[in-house]
Parts: sequence; C-alpha cells; structure tokens
Amino acid sequence: MGDVPAVAGQSWIPLRANHDVDLDAPEDLRSAKRFAGVATLAVYAGKEESAARLNWGDLSLQPHRAFVWNGEYHPADVYLDNRFDGPLGINLVIDQDLEGAADGVWHLHPDLVLALRLSRDGDTWFRPDEGWAEVVRLIRDEDRPVRLEIRAEFLADYLAARSMKLYLSSYHERVVEADEAPSFSWPEEGYSLENNRDTHEGRIAPRRKLGLGGDGFRIAGALWRTEWFEPGDFSPRVRGDRDPNPIAFASGPRGERVTADALQRGIDWLFFEPTLVGHLWFNIQTAFVLEAFFVSNLVMASTCSPISAWKASNAT
Repeated sequence: MGDVPAVAGQSWIPLRANHDVDLDAPEDLRSAKRFAGVATLAVYAGKEESAARLNWGDLSLQPHRAFVWNGEYHPADVYLDNRFDGPLGINLVIDQDLEGAADGVWHLHPDLVLALRLSRDGDTWFRPDEGWAEVVRLIRDEDRPVRLEIRAEFLADYLAARSMKLYLSSYHERVVEADEAPSFSWPEEGYSLENNRDTHEGRIAPRRKLGLGGDGFRIAGALWRTEWFEPGDFSPRVRGDRDPNPIAFASGPRGERVTADALQRGIDWLFFEPTLVGHLWFNIQTAFVLEAFFVSNLVMASTCSPISAWKASNAT
C-alpha cells in the first residue's frame, strides 16, 4: 500500500470519497477488489491538537445529521466530539441519508460555494470570475457519488480566509481471492506496522478459517492514514488579499506564484491551461521547453531559464 499518494502536491484534493472497485483479475486469481475512503474536516484555528487525535473510527463515512442534545441544537455541518470542549470544525461535504434510498446525497457546503462565488452545472462547480474555471467536481459510479474533490489552489484560498486547516482521514483496502497461497509469506496472525501517520496491516488466511466457506485463500492489505492540507499564504479570492506579485506565474498545484526574476534562478515548473499552448510561440534561440505533460486539465511544463527571454504572442 506504499503506492497510495499523499495529498501534498496534488492538484485536486478529495473532500470525501467512498469508492469500491472490482478490478480485472489475472488468471491466477479469482477476484481482486480495491476500496478507497476519505473523510475530511475543516478545523478551526486552535483546535488542531484535538483534531489530530481523530482517526478513521471518528471521521468515517457515516451520514451527517443535525440533532438536539440537552435542549441545544447542533447543525449537521458542525463536528462535535464529547471528548473535546466545543466544536472542532465543519464538514465541507455533508452526506445526507435518505430513507429508502440506496445511496446518500452529498452536499457541498454552501459557505464554500458562496465564498468562492461558484456556479454549479451538473456535477461540476465553476468560477465565472476566472473564465469559468473548474473548481469542484463530483465523480459518480453508476449514479452513486464516490468522490468529491476541489482544486488545491481554491481550497488553500478558502482555508486561509477562515484561518482553518483541512484534516483528512482515509482508509484504503485491497483484497484478492486465490486458489493457492501466494509465494510471499506474512505471519500467520498477519502483520501491522506504523510509519508516521500511516498504519499498515496485511493478512493471508484460508477462506474456511475466516468462515467464508470453500477452498482458497484471501489476501488483504489495508492502510489507515491521517494527514493535513495547509491553508495558503494569502487569500485573494475570498478575503481580498492583495497579491504581492500582481504579474506572476503559477508554479505549483496549490496556486503558488513566483515572479519572472525568481524563475531565472534555475529550472522551475509552470502551470497553465492546455488550450494556451496553441496560442503561444517561443523564441527557441534563448529558451526552450524541455518537456510538457498534462496534469488533470492543466499542463505542467519544465522550463529552462532564462524565463525572461521567452516571447509569446497570439498565433493568429
């Protein structure tokens, strides 16, 4: 499970995920399955130490509910835990359980929608103020919501304005069924190891021993992880902070900005819309593109300084 990526450095950050996938199994396996679950909490300033004690058993994929306790009303978006004083934060995705429905309804927190001035079209939220940039998207599997994610740059802006951090708790599992025991071996009782904020477990067991019936073996690996997504250094969209570098280049998935002078110090990365490529031409006498590849709907290009020597204009 060491190949499960951390959220740091990703362009899209999951706010909630609940996805069980049947994989194409090779001939020597009966079946192969994978599960990925992510639950998150936007944590108030000063509550980080308490929130860091939460795990998958606390921030799970259970639906959210409003309730009344001791005569006091508690809204569904606010996270409370009787081990701590006061609320720890808010749920940016509210999972509504509907009676008689197989799957719940995921609601993006309205404050996030209003703060970033988003407009929803189907399962995508756009920001008209920035050329209808895609900011949030809900991914479904046969009409069932399985992942709701937000672009890192906009999440960092929102969290900075509210002096919050995003806490993520995730559970990943992979299970295969086989006729024969695998060539590798684990302890009979399985194994468990911890690495920073990760907990790994694995087990190989005969199906009969697990009470599943029939011959064969079940091989399962699991990963529990908690991690933080930090707010941005400033919030130009929500709080109206003045950008210290009004003419700058996006140099990372969180929307980090650097000036042309800073880019001249070495090899850097630029993030830009892929549609821009067809409208630009570069002076190859002084600079060139080493490589370009798509990251989601962004292009990330490795450039060789001096960046200030680049020239660009409309091709038309």
